[in-house]
Amino acid sequence: MIVRGEMKRMRKNRPVKLGKYMIGLLALFLSGQMLLIILFGNLSFFMAQDRESRLMQNMLDVYTHDLRTALNKIDGDLESIIGYTSTLRLLSSRTGLERVKAQQKILTTLQEKCATTQEVDAYAVISSQYPRLLLQRNANISYTEMREISSYIFSAVESEEPQISQWTSTVIGERNYLIRGYRFEQTYIAALLSEDKVRQILAYEEQEGDTTAFYVVDQNDHILFQLGNGGETRNGITLSMCKEELPWANFYEGDEMENAYRIIGRTGGEGIFDFSVLNVVILVIMTSSVLFTLWFSSFTRREILKPINVLAQASREIQRGNLEVRPSYPAGSVEMGEVKTAYNNMLQTILEMKMERYERELEIKDAELKYLHMQLKPHYFLNALSTINSMAYQHQDDNIQIFIQAFSRNIRYMFRVGLHTVRLEEEAENVGDYLQMQRLLYDNCFYEYMDIPEELKDYQVPQMILHTFMENIFKHVISIDSFVTILIRALSEEHEGERMLKLEIHTSSKHFENGILEQINDNKKEEERWKEAPTGGSGGIGLFHTKKILRIMYGRTGLLFLENVEPDGTKVTIWIPERGAM
Repeated sequence: MIVRGEMKRMRKNRPVKLGKYMIGLLALFLSGQMLLIILFGNLSFFMAQDRESRLMQNMLDVYTHDLRTALNKIDGDLESIIGYTSTLRLLSSRTGLERVKAQQKILTTLQEKCATTQEVDAYAVISSQYPRLLLQRNANISYTEMREISSYIFSAVESEEPQISQWTSTVIGERNYLIRGYRFEQTYIAALLSEDKVRQILAYEEQEGDTTAFYVVDQNDHILFQLGNGGETRNGITLSMCKEELPWANFYEGDEMENAYRIIGRTGGEGIFDFSVLNVVILVIMTSSVLFTLWFSSFTRREILKPINVLAQASREIQRGNLEVRPSYPAGSVEMGEVKTAYNNMLQTILEMKMERYERELEIKDAELKYLHMQLKPHYFLNALSTINSMAYQHQDDNIQIFIQAFSRNIRYMFRVGLHTVRLEEEAENVGDYLQMQRLLYDNCFYEYMDIPEELKDYQVPQMILHTFMENIFKHVISIDSFVTILIRALSEEHEGERMLKLEIHTSSKHFENGILEQINDNKKEEERWKEAPTGGSGGIGLFHTKKILRIMYGRTGLLFLENVEPDGTKVTIWIPERGAM
């Protein structure tokens, strides 16, 4: 019994053969998949109907809005023309000269309205007492059609029309028009809108083979215009007659305009019917493939998808920086077990390589920074000792004491902070000590001012960043027979899409040499020029090393910029990002 139990457990835990498992699942899910195909076909049919309904309703809303806007704009022009009451009355004046002037003014007004309102075909004004038609048309109206329109308007003037009419449809010649007329005393003002103009307003373009059509109908459901394919224009018949002739079509109604007109959309419905017919074809063609999909989804959920999800979750953790994660899942197949083992081994290798590379980069950068600081600091110490020696030679005992106190604070600052960043306020205080030391040597030879806002005093800056430039100024600019103004400003501004601290150092001194400007400001191929550091010149080595320190600490170039200010002066701009690369 014990042997049989152990064999059963071994058979249960051994990897599954995919071929036998697939055959069993095909028979198990056959009936369920057939039902799924039928449900899918019916659902697709109703979704297609709903999609067509929403699409047509959106088009109707757009068309209704565009046509309503055009009609309202034309109505506004008609009301504007009626506003010329005195001019309109002069059209019926007994004085011929007054009538001619009024006609000319009305024609000018109609021309302006046609030019600004592209949605109209023609504006017409006529006096019933002295019938002369004033007509302004656009390019849609030919001369022949203009004579037909003139005859129609003369007939309208002779008939008894209401004072204000609604938009009405009519046939003039061989074209269908929407027309609206106003009667002001003895004058008749009208606007005409043709079927072609309606098509332009709606920006409707017919597509070959498309059975979609749109109708403009009146309050009695008479079709005034038809836009689209689906047979000849059926103007004049009712909408109900059209529905009887096209029982397979689907009709959609838009909102009412002017309390009388609507736009009706019609689709052939062929897409829906064709899709329902395709259900049978889909049932035959997709049965075997979908059955396989069902088997695959069930089997792979445990043997493939679940392990992959575990691996994907581990990958997301790795992207967040967690390299300690290790995916674990029960492997039912040899292949997925090998994948898990290989994945974990790969993660361990990556972790070890990354840690090794990270430590190596830290060592390189730290060593390089120390080397650069060793180049800068001895120069500063030698200058300080030379100054003390000079004052001792001149028996300036009090000044020597002040100098040594400031110098000691400066030394403690340098060795306390180390090779990283300090608060801007600390760096400014250190520069203040340095300037106090230099004032003992160059009394009345310079004036300094530091403008550092309170909110920027805690900003982290590289150690000795300002001290280096101050030392450069006193080494190469200030002398006992000159007077130099030094301004240090701190600002917070956007630079390269990131908010940074901007340090500006202004001096009223001689200009930088062109070679220094070119070498410091040109960031192209900078990596290839690190080995070409200057060995002398007016502050070149200090500026060059400062730029290199900024590049190492923040991992980018373009943080130091020098420029000359006319007539005599220089400006140094230093950008300090909030976060460094170290």
